Amino acid sequence: METASFDTQKLKNPDISGTEYQNGDQKGFWNVREYVLFRDNHECQHCHGKKKDPVLNVHHIESRKTGGNSPSNLITLCKTCHNEYHKKIKSGKIKGPEDFKLPKRTQPYRDAAFMGIMRWTLLERLKQANPDLEVVNTYGYLTKNKRIELGLVKEHYNDAYCIA
Repeated sequence: METASFDTQKLKNPDISGTEYQNGDQKGFWNVREYVLFRDNHECQHCHGKKKDPVLNVHHIESRKTGGNSPSNLITLCKTCHNEYHKKIKSGKIKGPEDFKLPKRTQPYRDAAFMGIMRWTLLERLKQANPDLEVVNTYGYLTKNKRIELGLVKEHYNDAYCIA
């Protein structure tokens, strides 16, 4: 079994390579909050400055617990809109971001993160479920090397052959 980790930067940008990994969207910013404010042009993403509130908050689109602190789950709201949102949530007038006309969060990579965590558990469970078989761990660079040695093109079925 190949226990590869998912390259979430490659999922976002298939052409990424080399030092581009070190020069991501947040490079040069002190923290995520500063980056989100810049990304949103220091403007409330709900009223777009119509309420003339100079105080800006960085709001979690999904709760911190379920959505985390990634920029894809954060949005800039002025203090007025932010307070209004939470007041309406508390009173039950709105159920979530879609009822308040907030943009949906961008693609989360929960599945990739989950598999990155679970790959070792999966390998151990395969070994336990198949005591008569030799379940062996391998890595992507070994699969690639074998594929090149055999002169095979990069295809999932060729990778599966090289792993097996």
